[in-house]
Amino acid sequence: MTSTLPGPTTTGPATTDPAATGRARPAERPAVRPASRPAERPDDRTPPRGPAPRLPRRALPVVPMAVTEAAALLVATSAAQLAWFGRGPQGLAIGDGGVGYGTVSVALTAAWTLLLLVARADVRPDDLFASGAAAFRDLLRATVVVAVGVSLFSAATQTQISRGWLLVAVPAGLAVLLLNRLAWRAHVRSLRAARRLGTRTVVVGTAAGVAGLRHVLARDSSSGLDVVAEVVLDDLDDAPVAHVARTAELVSLVERRLAAKGAEGVVVVGSGLVGDEFVRRVSWALEGTDVQLIVSPQVGPVSSRRLQPVAVGGHQLIRVDRVQLGGRQSVLKRLMDVALSAVGLVALAPLLAGVAAAIRLTSPGSAVFRQTRVGVDGAEFTLYKFRSMVTGADALVTALVSDDDDARGPLFKMRDDPRVTRVGRVIRRFSVDELPQLVNVLRGDMSLVGPRPPLPREVAAYDRTAHRRLLTRPGLTGAWQVSGRADLDWEEGLVIDLLYVENWTLSGDLAILGRTVGAVLRARGAY
Repeated sequence: MTSTLPGPTTTGPATTDPAATGRARPAERPAVRPASRPAERPDDRTPPRGPAPRLPRRALPVVPMAVTEAAALLVATSAAQLAWFGRGPQGLAIGDGGVGYGTVSVALTAAWTLLLLVARADVRPDDLFASGAAAFRDLLRATVVVAVGVSLFSAATQTQISRGWLLVAVPAGLAVLLLNRLAWRAHVRSLRAARRLGTRTVVVGTAAGVAGLRHVLARDSSSGLDVVAEVVLDDLDDAPVAHVARTAELVSLVERRLAAKGAEGVVVVGSGLVGDEFVRRVSWALEGTDVQLIVSPQVGPVSSRRLQPVAVGGHQLIRVDRVQLGGRQSVLKRLMDVALSAVGLVALAPLLAGVAAAIRLTSPGSAVFRQTRVGVDGAEFTLYKFRSMVTGADALVTALVSDDDDARGPLFKMRDDPRVTRVGRVIRRFSVDELPQLVNVLRGDMSLVGPRPPLPREVAAYDRTAHRRLLTRPGLTGAWQVSGRADLDWEEGLVIDLLYVENWTLSGDLAILGRTVGAVLRARGAY
């Protein structure tokens, strides 16, 4: 299982107690702690629970998911039969007899369901609900085997199975399987967010690495890692873990923490500093158990598709592939932009006309607001939006920035902006003011999905890291919009944009477009 957790440099420097050299040291503690609480052992820290009581733990819904898969497949194959043959009786000859396609649909569903169970026999349940395309491999493998198996059966028995029905039934079956998996994955994410489902985990590593993981898990609970204890190690320059006796001592410590907390997983962060021998011996200690071991490769938040294992002298290294900004996927992305923006402009023409009329009737000035923005590689372009503010709103920015206590970083957003008109508040709430940017997408200034298009004055304040946002076209929507929009501070938005720029995929763009609908309806961060 691959993890891309932040390395030791993601947080501030860890404090070191010289007197504790050679022993595990405590993790960071809260500034204030009840006096009646007993002191924790110096090698362990159990993160505090939230104020709400913990609900009973639930198992991953593997069996219910298999039941819904079988039901969905039966519906798909039966619907394919009805769509292809209609309501009339249809069947196929097998030897001297024959069977109806209703029976064939049931048999195909049973075989398909069995193949799914076989395909995931060696797959950890967690991996079925993980993010990324790897979580769908069992569905694709079983579907390919079904298609090939039916073809071979037809050829071997000279059975004339309707190709038309098969061409409808197999894609329809795969489609309902994918939708079913997505629905169950969303359900699991909601259970994890509510802390009703997760893997009780002990985190082991350097103080900076443990703190970095704690920060990541606080922002994203979808991993299902429920940290019940932390083992923070000493300064390894003074107490090298590579020493055999020292390593055995620390492994024994980890085993005791696992037993004491009833943990089901171990995460090792800062593995490069902890030492190969320590990780190796921890894996030995976990043999014969169901406890999973996750090791951070210390490469930062990088997409798994850019990580490739490389064997060198019996050691597993990780090659980080360069960021792919061009190639076939970028061509397909541009084709998708052109097609969807053109269709959108035609389909939404009545809405666009109605909004433009409402703006003109309720406030003086043009209905469409034009503003210079910065696009790919720093090229400036004219961005189109429905005007949601009073005319001359740009001239008031300086005074508002000085009055806004929430203004942080180059990006300025004000929750109760006095420049916004009555109609503007409505169209901004549901992002209708952004729709004219479909013209920018059609022209190639922007993409449907990408980082937020910045102003020239914002770019002037960028450092070298922030300039990486300009490596790709800005987007009408993006990871920033589905993650909170204006509720995000500058640093959070920058991290999200850089993650997108360096790890984007066409399938990821489609997922963001789908999530945008929910983000717009919830109107979170829209002001």
